[in-house]
Amino acid sequence: MPEILSRISVRDMIPPLLLLAAVLAAIIAMSRHMMNKLGADFLKWVEDGEETDFNKISAIEKRLCPDCRAKLRENRPVQKCPKCGHELMGSDREYFSYLNHIHKRYIFQTIPVCVALSFFPLMGFVIGYFYIKGAVIRPFANYLPFGRRLKTKWTMKFVVLAISLFQLLPAYGAISVPLVAFIKYWFFMSAFRELARPGKDG
Repeated sequence: MPEILSRISVRDMIPPLLLLAAVLAAIIAMSRHMMNKLGADFLKWVEDGEETDFNKISAIEKRLCPDCRAKLRENRPVQKCPKCGHELMGSDREYFSYLNHIHKRYIFQTIPVCVALSFFPLMGFVIGYFYIKGAVIRPFANYLPFGRRLKTKWTMKFVVLAISLFQLLPAYGAISVPLVAFIKYWFFMSAFRELARPGKDG
């Protein structure tokens, strides 16, 4: 690792850092777009946040009913709890709170971690891959039907393989993990929204 860094000059760092800045700018633009779709002001959302019952959101992430914590059986975002009859994502409040909670984790936790991991070739990429999966992919993938989840998963495998090639280029690996996080998060979150609010929230 020290030998690799010693061979990288300041001039070599400029292009990848510009690409990293472009990726981060795209992430911010996506966040603003998402908040506009949800009818929320982005800056106010960042400063004030939303009222969220974190115990209920945590239960939904684990595929449990937010009211009675019974196991949810179906692989889709809108469904009724088999025990108490609660309709998951039936209200806009629950739907938006879930999206906002995962999106904030993505912006304030996932992005900084991914940027840091990108500076550790190969090892950082592997760690980042599994971290992204647990932090911001699984909360959406748990609610995708098998066929849709499999299609999205394999599409992402080819994308991740292509992006992983950046790790072979000195300095350019700095954009690899944030780029993987950005693309995978966008794909899975969009699939979730499409199923939860078909034709209304694309």
